[in-house]
Amino acid sequence: ERVRLDDYERYWDSSAAWIADHNRLDGRRPHTVRLVRRWTVLAPLTADGVVENSENQFEFYEWTR
Repeated sequence: ERVRLDDYERYWDSSAAWIADHNRLDGRRPHTVRLVRRWTVLAPLTADGVVENSENQFEFYEWTR
């Protein structure tokens, strides 16, 4: 959870490598890992119960083997 913060940028490379190591498929490690921040802005309910939430994402780091 914390690694996504800019203050922890020094851990992005090692975290992405760890993610690749722990997500092997048939003995093969992923070539690329992208770290993405995702969030939703939650709007309050309207009188008729309609909610218009906005979903956002931002790729903040790409690791390549």
